[in-house]
Amino acid sequence: MYKLYDFEELKTEKDCKNKLVYMSSFCCNESYHGRQHSHKFSEIFFFINGICNFYIRDVCITVCKNDFVIIPSNVEHNEKSVPNENIEYIVLGIKNLDFSLSHRSDGYYKGNMTEEKAILTSLLNAMIKSAEEKTEYNCLCQKLFDVLYLYIKKLSNITDKLENKNDIVNPTNNNILWVKQYIDDNFTKHINLDKLSIKIGLNKYSMIRGFKRVFNVSPINYMLDLRYKQSKFLLRTTNDSIKQIAEEVGFNSANYFSQFFQKYCGITPSEYREKCNKL
Repeated sequence: MYKLYDFEELKTEKDCKNKLVYMSSFCCNESYHGRQHSHKFSEIFFFINGICNFYIRDVCITVCKNDFVIIPSNVEHNEKSVPNENIEYIVLGIKNLDFSLSHRSDGYYKGNMTEEKAILTSLLNAMIKSAEEKTEYNCLCQKLFDVLYLYIKKLSNITDKLENKNDIVNPTNNNILWVKQYIDDNFTKHINLDKLSIKIGLNKYSMIRGFKRVFNVSPINYMLDLRYKQSKFLLRTTNDSIKQIAEEVGFNSANYFSQFFQKYCGITPSEYREKCNKL
């Protein structure tokens, strides 16, 4: 069962910072797997019952009763049911919700609302009741959300007050931090910048500019630097052949790896290994 309450046309005060876009409730006792998607606004999921797997970019987390998950704008995600478990959750979509996360590079925040379950459940139920009435008093939903968000801030390590919009914790940079973390975890594999840019909701060139602004290096050069450092480590500490090391750090050709290494180090991989062995 799925119910959607659309507040896009809801009139709110001009000074309203975080605008409620929509609210939906979802309950399913059958196998369910949503499609991977993202929004131009943030979402907060409140899991009422059951257990499910929550896929956020390339990470899978398990969520259960009384958990809540905050998904910033432009972060890909979907939900998948667990066998023999029902799923029941309420999700809110919020515009202009700028916040920093304790796990910025992960692109989400997972918390637990048990401590404030009674008040949060009451607020969510009151929001649903107000939305179902479909009266001019629907602006009450926005007011209720403002209160609910104060409790979410209390339960989590997030802040929505950014002193400097160019600071490393703004929402765009949160996505750039995820790109860095992704490269850190996958630098020995083929990395497709077009696919990475889709995952964070930016075009490729905006992503590259953002990465260079934050880290003073392009994503590709950052990846190559990681490969270079890892190859030096393997040359110093293993007896693997040059071909094996080339493959381990992500190069298909030993010749190309040797040219790359010499460009960075000034000497060939074999010369570097020989030099280290003499120390």
